Amino acid sequence: MARKKKAGEYVQRVYALCDAAGELDYGPAQVALLEEAVQIADAHHDADLGYEVRQYLIDAATFGGCPDTALVAFAWCVSRADEDAQRFDPDPLYWKYKWIATAAPKFPTIPREQIDQLLADMHQRYVAAGIGLHPFYQTRRNVYLYMGNIAAAQQDHEQVLRHESNPMSDCTACEQDSAVRLHLEAGNFVEAKAAAQPILEKRLRCAEVPHRTYAMLLLPLLENNAPELAKSYHRAGLRLIKVQLNFLQEAALHILFLTITDNLPAAIRLTQRYLPIYAASRCPAWRFDFERVLSFVCQRLAQTSSPLRLRWPDHFPLPEGLDPRDYLSLTQHFRYQAQLLAQAFDARNGNSYFHSLLTQLDTWPQRVRPLPL
Repeated sequence: MARKKKAGEYVQRVYALCDAAGELDYGPAQVALLEEAVQIADAHHDADLGYEVRQYLIDAATFGGCPDTALVAFAWCVSRADEDAQRFDPDPLYWKYKWIATAAPKFPTIPREQIDQLLADMHQRYVAAGIGLHPFYQTRRNVYLYMGNIAAAQQDHEQVLRHESNPMSDCTACEQDSAVRLHLEAGNFVEAKAAAQPILEKRLRCAEVPHRTYAMLLLPLLENNAPELAKSYHRAGLRLIKVQLNFLQEAALHILFLTITDNLPAAIRLTQRYLPIYAASRCPAWRFDFERVLSFVCQRLAQTSSPLRLRWPDHFPLPEGLDPRDYLSLTQHFRYQAQLLAQAFDARNGNSYFHSLLTQLDTWPQRVRPLPL
């Protein structure tokens, strides 16, 4: 980060916080340091420093499991850039538009109209800046995927294929991963597997791929008689995602894979590793995915006669009076939490996509088949 000349004491404190944040991995601790830096800049009415630090905060919050923080910081920066583009350079915001637009639908409290306005604003700014629309269509396709509007996502994917990529486009690995997800959501496993080949053959990779790709393919591979491949991608995927907030959804898919293949001890171990991550997550979409799988894990524990049990972290937010060993009640509790989110998402999206995801829970017990790892 550039240093201001003749920096005052508060500026030095801000830079020290940013330096400390730079030493940390993505996560709440890094976000907290940068939030403190922003608060100090704002308290001294230093808009230039606040704009500079918020660029780092948006990055840290986006990839550290706090997309709500990124949304607020981004809106502030856009407002400043609109006021004075000479003073507040808008160029760093064009790439971040993609992050923010895809984060917005993960919060059911953000109205559909606001998401549409955000996408329209992104389109307008890209056109005004002379940026080709390939990354815009990539982003809107992914937004539609998150909202369960598969037909609209497919239409925008056609636009992605028609437009030429440019420096603002997603990397090739991410784009291929998005194509895999689109085909899976549309129920086209053959096309999804074909789209995944460059990733699975290790010709394409990035900071989040093949992490996401492996997780997405686990159950489809089981359902299409490829259990050995699923096992291989499960092992490789776990090594990649480690224990990170940004991969909570992928962790849920790995836990689901372990539970459906009747590897309950391993499922419990992985669940326990991610319970603190789930408790810390502020993203409703990620929490929904984890809660429906957590409900299934508790259901399996309620049905088993073995001494297996989940060990809840200290201060884990269970309702008062709920016995942490009453797995039938825990099954109902986490399903109810997921149901509340599904209702909120579907009301905002105007469809029943999240309800359909929730009702998959009812099919999972019948799909349990032992698969030694």
